[in-house]
Amino acid sequence: HYRKELNFSDETIETARKELDKVLTPLKQAYIKAALADYVMGDDYDKESYRAFLDCLDDDMNTPNAYAVIFETVKKLNQTLRQREIDFAQVALYRNAVEKMLNVLGIVVDKPVIGETEKELFAKWNQAKADKDFDSADKYRNELAEKGLL
Repeated sequence: HYRKELNFSDETIETARKELDKVLTPLKQAYIKAALADYVMGDDYDKESYRAFLDCLDDDMNTPNAYAVIFETVKKLNQTLRQREIDFAQVALYRNAVEKMLNVLGIVVDKPVIGETEKELFAKWNQAKADKDFDSADKYRNELAEKGLL
């Protein structure tokens, strides 16, 4: 029952890439928002989510359910990131749990580097938006996008 023809096409590859982006984008946002708030995230992680993920894999490699745990944890991360007052300790727990899950699957997460230059660029972008200076805001947004931060 383990032998089944592999469904491999450009369409399935593109779908997988989009699904992975849905996971990686919030992780990048978590790094950026924490860095901009000068919050240093520790190594602790959401043990309940991670344990649920491992239990799925222990259950005859039930990857569909394991993926569901990843997406549920990403949903919690997104909800936490959208709060007016972000609880970065909670963000760190979810972010670290998702990274550990991806690591088990052999997926390495690139961590964006946010230095003083990037922080200043974000500040200029936000100020230009607040001032309704859309030409400058577009310029700063494009610079941030070129650096892979948006």
